[in-house]
Amino acid sequence: MLETTVTPGQRPAGSGAAGPIAFVTSICRDLTRSAAAYQALLGYRRAEHAGCREPACVMLRPPHADIGAIHLVERSTAQPTRPWQVRGCAALEIVIRDADEVAARAGAVADVELVGGPRPAGRTRQLRVVHVRGPDGEILYLTRILPAPRRHVLPDRPESLVGRVYSVILAVPDLDQVRGELLAALGGTQISDRRTGLATVALVRGDPVGTDYRLSSLSLAGGCLVEIDEVLGIGRVPPGRFAGPGEVRLSGLAPGTPVPDLGFGTTPGREERE
Repeated sequence: MLETTVTPGQRPAGSGAAGPIAFVTSICRDLTRSAAAYQALLGYRRAEHAGCREPACVMLRPPHADIGAIHLVERSTAQPTRPWQVRGCAALEIVIRDADEVAARAGAVADVELVGGPRPAGRTRQLRVVHVRGPDGEILYLTRILPAPRRHVLPDRPESLVGRVYSVILAVPDLDQVRGELLAALGGTQISDRRTGLATVALVRGDPVGTDYRLSSLSLAGGCLVEIDEVLGIGRVPPGRFAGPGEVRLSGLAPGTPVPDLGFGTTPGREERE
């Protein structure tokens, strides 16, 4: 489940939005297995995380960055994640330097499955995306951002092959309501609202090839995004039931700023604020 909280900090001058993404907590069923797969695929490093109150957890940070990290928390009783089949955080998006090289690496990493790509994506086709499935069925978008005129700020090309988490993809049955709640809580700017075919979503859900879905993206500070995919008929699930991405921690809001629990899916439990 997605539970959005914030770290202490000041709202970036002139941005009017929270961000960047400090880290995303993701539930896994076997911490050793998942950490090994993520480190082999992404090249992330283990780092200390004083705020973790879980008996089995690890913070994995990208090379050359202290933001956009992945916080793995073990829940051995969780079921494999069901992206775009239940309400919640369906995928994480990570900026990369070379899509072909990442795809080749993904094919050689144990417990990682190459789902699709590299393929062009985005309305302006300025993205080149590799889709992979992790040890618990979780989906990662590994995205090369091609030089092109941009309507909003996106991350720069990373120094290493794989950079930071810069976007979360939500699956909801009620896009307008969720988007309104996110804009009210986090600020930001709506940059898209359209219907389009999403090949990976159709594949993961078992929908017919060419199925259209409505999606809307919000631009946050620090070159970060939230993509909201509307999938009608999906519902909430009991806390702790499924593995996969959960709490999203954002920087850039003043301490004590109220951010509602938007009630997506499951959460590993609120951590102490750093």
